[in-house]
Amino acid sequence: MRTTYQSIYNQRETHLHTPKRRHFLNGKRLGLFTVLVLVLSVAFGSIVQAWSGGAGSQENMLQVIVQPGDTVWDLAKEYINDGDDIRQHVYDILQHNNLVGRHLQVGEVIEIPFVSSLDR
Repeated sequence: MRTTYQSIYNQRETHLHTPKRRHFLNGKRLGLFTVLVLVLSVAFGSIVQAWSGGAGSQENMLQVIVQPGDTVWDLAKEYINDGDDIRQHVYDILQHNNLVGRHLQVGEVIEIPFVSSLDR
C-alpha cells in the first residue's frame, strides 16, 4: 500500500524527467528549423541574384577626366560595347553622373559604365 507522500513524490519525479526530454527534442527541432531556414535563404538569394543579372556580365565603372573638347557623346562612343545602342549609353552616363541639363567641365571626373571583354 502506498502512502500519499510516496504517490506525490513519484508524480514529481516523473514530471522532473519529462521536461528535460521534451527540451532535448525541442532543441533538435530548433536546429533542424535553423538549417532549413539557412538553406532556403541561400537558395532564394541565388535565385534573386540570377534574376538580377548577377550571374551574367558584370558592369564596371571607368573614371575619366574630362579634357578640352570632350562631349558625353564622344566618351560614350569611345567606351561603348559592340552591339550596344550609343543613345542608351549616353543616357546611362548622364543619369549616373547627374549631368542632365548641364555641360561637361574640363578637369571634371565622370564615371562611365562598361562591360569588359573578359567579363562577357
